[in-house]
Amino acid sequence: MHDVSLMKTSMPGAADPGKDDQSVTDALMRVSSSGYRLLFHRIELLSEEIKSQVSSGIYIGIGGISFLFGWFFVVQGVIAWLSRFFPIHYAQIGVGFVHVAIGIAFMMICMGRVKSLEQGEP
Repeated sequence: MHDVSLMKTSMPGAADPGKDDQSVTDALMRVSSSGYRLLFHRIELLSEEIKSQVSSGIYIGIGGISFLFGWFFVVQGVIAWLSRFFPIHYAQIGVGFVHVAIGIAFMMICMGRVKSLEQGEP
């Protein structure tokens, strides 16, 4: 099925099984060389994975900063709209309390999920 002579010529450093002059040190050198090549390729793969994670992290960071700036302007708009009906400091305090209440609700939800995971519930 496969041409053995083609495999011998296509594989660099392939030993001829008919030769008896191959020493143990030559075999160890080939094994060591293969190990170094494997290590080099794994390091190269790891560096590529790190590069892709860093680039995706940069995009997430830019998106998060953009979201925060947008949220800041939305909150300022809500405060400006509420200041037509109430004094501005009441509008600011009201919006602040809404944010605190939402934050407490999210913390309680997260704490409940952590407790359920600690108890082994899905």
